[in-house]
Parts: sequence; structure tokens; C-alpha cells
Amino acid sequence: MREEKKNIFLKKNAEIFEKNLLDEFDRMFFVLENKKQELLHQFHSEIERKISLITHQYALYHDHIQQITDFLQFSVEILKQSDPNYYLQMSSQLTNQCALLNEIFVDQYRTEPRTSIDLDLKLNVHIFDEFIQQLQFERTKR
Repeated sequence: MREEKKNIFLKKNAEIFEKNLLDEFDRMFFVLENKKQELLHQFHSEIERKISLITHQYALYHDHIQQITDFLQFSVEILKQSDPNYYLQMSSQLTNQCALLNEIFVDQYRTEPRTSIDLDLKLNVHIFDEFIQQLQFERTKR
């Protein structure tokens, strides 16, 4: 009879232990899920940052091309004038405008992108892998 009571207590203790073990794994999964959401948020923020940089660089180039196009159209209209004196009067303005566009071009234009299209991120799971491998039972009593 005494051994039967021990078996009952052992089974009850095993049930409690198993419940605690499952609760602990559920807690770890919850923490891991929260970390996943945090890292996904960082990942999406990085993508948005890169898209913003690319969009800004594109807008600068587009604006500069538009300025040059406008300047060229204006220059063509001046060249179409039949009065040579008008061209001579406007040549100084054309020279100044051309120099300004060139200065803006040199200051703002870069042949390389301001950001790469590669994601410069890597998830470091090495520590997690080590942690998982170290999960084991420890004997509390002999």
C-alpha cells in the first residue's frame, strides 16, 4: 500500500512538473515571438529608410534634369532670335545660369547610390542556438 501511495505522489509530481515545463516553454515561445515582432519592425524600418534615401536621390536627379531641360529650352529660344544684339544681351545671363546649374550638379550629383539595394542586416542566431543546446534538466536531489 505504501508503494502505491508513492506511485500516486510520483505521478502527481510528474504532472505538476510537466505542466510547469510546458508553461516555461510557452513563456519562452512568447518571448521569442515578441523578439520576432521587434526584429521584423526593425527590418521594415530599414527597408523604409533605404526606400526613402533612394526616392530622395531620385527626386534630386529628376529636379536637376528638369532644370537643365528648362535651361536648354530657354537657350534654344534665344538662339532662334533673329536679332544678334538680343543674343549678346542674354549671353551673360546664359553663362551665369549655366555656371549655377553646373555648381548645383557638382554639389549634389553622385554617381554612386546613397544607399545599397542590399540589406545590410544579418540575424545573429548563434547565441540562441547555443542557448537551446544548453537546455537540459539539472538534478536537484540525488
